[in-house]
Amino acid sequence: RCFGFATLVFVLIAEAFSYATDDLFAIANFIKVIKRPIVWGTLITTLVLLCLIVFVPSIATIFGLTPIAVPSLLLAFVISLIPALVADILKTFRK
Repeated sequence: RCFGFATLVFVLIAEAFSYATDDLFAIANFIKVIKRPIVWGTLITTLVLLCLIVFVPSIATIFGLTPIAVPSLLLAFVISLIPALVADILKTFRK
């Protein structure tokens, strides 16, 4: 469940970057989007809360999760990029 939760959070972050601009391949060019202070604040807050939930056993227990290792978290991140890349490909067909 923890792996699924982390993947879902990463998917939502990647989708936010993908849909923040109509430019193609926004994930690769997210520098334009990340210059906004609100984006930084939201991103940092989300990642800090995710790390607390994923790595701190007492907090993970509150959410009914079991802490996972860093390689599993990195795998969740890589898997989460797939939907964002599909969304970018779909942008090419809309234009």
